[in-house]
Amino acid sequence: MGLKAYPPFNISSEHEIIRKTMIAFQNLGIESYITSTGGGSDTNIFNGNGIISINLDIGMKKSHTFDEHISIENLNKIPKIVLEIMKTF
Repeated sequence: MGLKAYPPFNISSEHEIIRKTMIAFQNLGIESYITSTGGGSDTNIFNGNGIISINLDIGMKKSHTFDEHISIENLNKIPKIVLEIMKTF
């Protein structure tokens, strides 16, 4: 059995962090949904150490390629989303 670089995690859709994040998106009129991924990120490490956290997609296209990009519209939404999430807590 090989070592895993990123510990898996699973957070209930009823968890406060999910509920409040989805409320923040709703407050901004941004459609949101919950899905699982097969990748690894700092979020895996945080959750593996008991710090409940989630990943948010910021609208990147062709991630991890030489053609990776994000629209100006999505780029401008990021700080608004972060502030709205902070307001829900």
